[in-house]
Amino acid sequence: MLESLQGTRRVSATARRYGISRSLLLKWRRLFRAEEMKLDRDWTSFRRLWLQIRQRRLIRSCRPAAA
Repeated sequence: MLESLQGTRRVSATARRYGISRSLLLKWRRLFRAEEMKLDRDWTSFRRLWLQIRQRRLIRSCRPAAA
């Protein structure tokens, strides 16, 4: 499936090479891209959370000690 993403007109050639239908390969590509987008969203959410935690720790470390 990844082979079909490497250039233009690769879908038909890749499908023929492995003896599968073009439509099946296209379906796999759509599913792969959807999963890839989901992982990207998850990573973005993780980075936001990580930055919030770092910011809170930084703010706490800058506060003066209580007397």
